[in-house]
Amino acid sequence: MELLVASAAPRGEAEVAIALTVALAAKFAVCETSERERDCRQTARVATDAVTVLVCQEEYARASDPQVGALLANALRRSSDLRGASAVANSLLSTPARADALVVLGKIALTEKRYHEAQRLLELAADLHSRSLQHRAEGRDWLALGNVFYIRQDLLASLQAVDRAIHGARKSGDREGEILSHVSASRAFSTLGHFPAAIAEVERALSISETVKERAWSIYESGNVQQEFGNFHQGAVHIERALALATEAQLGSLILSLHLELADCLTETGELEGAAHHLEAAKVIDTTGRLMAERIALEGRLAARRGQAEQAERLLEQSLSITDPEELTEVNDLTISLARLALQRGDFARAEKWARRATTSVRKLQEKNSPPLFRSLLLARYRTAHELLLLALARAGRADAALLALDDWQQQAAFVLSLIHISEPTRRTPISYAVFCL
Repeated sequence: MELLVASAAPRGEAEVAIALTVALAAKFAVCETSERERDCRQTARVATDAVTVLVCQEEYARASDPQVGALLANALRRSSDLRGASAVANSLLSTPARADALVVLGKIALTEKRYHEAQRLLELAADLHSRSLQHRAEGRDWLALGNVFYIRQDLLASLQAVDRAIHGARKSGDREGEILSHVSASRAFSTLGHFPAAIAEVERALSISETVKERAWSIYESGNVQQEFGNFHQGAVHIERALALATEAQLGSLILSLHLELADCLTETGELEGAAHHLEAAKVIDTTGRLMAERIALEGRLAARRGQAEQAERLLEQSLSITDPEELTEVNDLTISLARLALQRGDFARAEKWARRATTSVRKLQEKNSPPLFRSLLLARYRTAHELLLLALARAGRADAALLALDDWQQQAAFVLSLIHISEPTRRTPISYAVFCL
């Protein structure tokens, strides 16, 4: 860890400079706004979250408009003031802004990993927005629900929600919402193992992206797709470009994710000092610990690449202990890394333990998404768990157990491949593939 901190020391000064620049920009933006009529709605559309909070706080205190209150609550949430956002949103539940307040509370629940509560609140909001014919807001609700389903690895439900989000976005002329929906669809298809579909969704997002912010989202997902399918050099190029755009647009939460993704790509390509640099930047930005589990996992993988096996194992186990069990893909990745480390040390019992846990996470993914998920069995990400289990058993001299594990794997694969059914039913809006269970 000494190397990591030392290599990132200049970055800390840079982050302070960036923070001061952002603060000054916010101050001057507010001063400029004060010369005109302060309009929370307009500010929320064009300004940063910090500026929006200042403008909307003043207007809400002056006019007590529930819609302004909802915009304030959302800006507070986006600024990571979850307590303040929750207080404002809860005060609006008996007002005409109830639906928008429910959205804020649902997204807070999502951030806090209370996924069932997030789903309940967002479904209530979508129903209210639908009844009042607020198509843009309803589309955004379904987009958020798609994210909830994705995190819970219910990928079919995620794609169905995103399909409804695209429909709402197009009906209301919400270009930004449509872009974000295509990005979400791309992410789901990547996890499902449909590379052409994932690429097609990114290209749709890029084709309609106009603003710096929209291009940042679309190019970020383009990098994600390349990274997901093992093209780490190309992924890093896209993600670096997205980071420059996100920095220009002052997209704080996206900047954090981009630093972590770049650290991941650079670790895989062996550019370890660059990876450490971006990890330290992420640590400085993530003041609330929102992505702590992901950051610690990357620190563990970086330590493993440096040959620091004990430190790597400690960090990966720490990350696993704070990773939500419902995030099955993350659990799979962490347990695979731990199984590899145990195999390298010749600890076949621990290697078997972690490999079996990894295969369990794959089996749970199968159960949640059967049968569409199983194109992903062709991906190394999901195949590796079974391979490591076979290696651990074989090297331990347990030939019979290894044969049983191989037989189990083959039976699973044969069963699910016989169930795959991909269809293109009639639907309201096109996405690359429609994947449904029989």
